Amino acid sequence: MNRDEFFGILHELAEKTRQELESSFTESNVLAIRQLVKEFLVDCELPNEFTASSFADIVTTLRENERAWSRKLGEIIIIVEDKMRVGDKTEAIDTLGRYVDQCPWLSLREIAKIEQENFRRD
Repeated sequence: MNRDEFFGILHELAEKTRQELESSFTESNVLAIRQLVKEFLVDCELPNEFTASSFADIVTTLRENERAWSRKLGEIIIIVEDKMRVGDKTEAIDTLGRYVDQCPWLSLREIAKIEQENFRRD
């Protein structure tokens, strides 16, 4: 599976009601979430064993966390654009660098790095 497929599974699962999510506690979904965490998150460990309830909690927490970091990236890009407008290019680039250092989601880090490089060229 590729990145989009893993995130598609996470997003699809996270849209379910709690009961539907617990009913989605299957070996293939657990494996997909484990692989997503392994490949696309930094410093995140999952428990060795899952229950339907803990699976639902983990999926919900992962999606909420991803959403929060995505929202934060959008806010930072606006801040960086404002800093660039007033000529504070170094601080703008450093702001994105701090996000890259702190964000646990590798795909969001990659977006921030691309933005950082774009701002370096401006």
